[in-house]
Amino acid sequence: MKYLVYLLMTTTLFAKDNPTTAQVLNEPAIASSSNSKSVIMITAKERSGDFVQAFNLLRKEKPTLKISIRTANEVLNNITDLSVTQNGTLFLIKLSTPQGPKMVVLPLEDLEEISHSN
Repeated sequence: MKYLVYLLMTTTLFAKDNPTTAQVLNEPAIASSSNSKSVIMITAKERSGDFVQAFNLLRKEKPTLKISIRTANEVLNNITDLSVTQNGTLFLIKLSTPQGPKMVVLPLEDLEEISHSN
């Protein structure tokens, strides 16, 4: 009986904890789709944060140039500000137009490129 209790205690002490689903989802994962191309999976909040950081760097690099955003359907020009919602799934884009300031809400998956306008 003592041996059984000892065995139970040692196996419990040395057993590894399995990571929870939340821990696994919080860390970026890399999955290879082919030999020449790989896919990096990151959270929406991290991805949208990268776009906001890129926008701020472009604005800081050349403050006199206009910034544009390209989507699959259109190009938004004269961007004055770019922010993101709390969950990171929507962009709030402020535009300068001849009619005055305009606000556009853009889903994260629609934004393809941020660049200086030509």
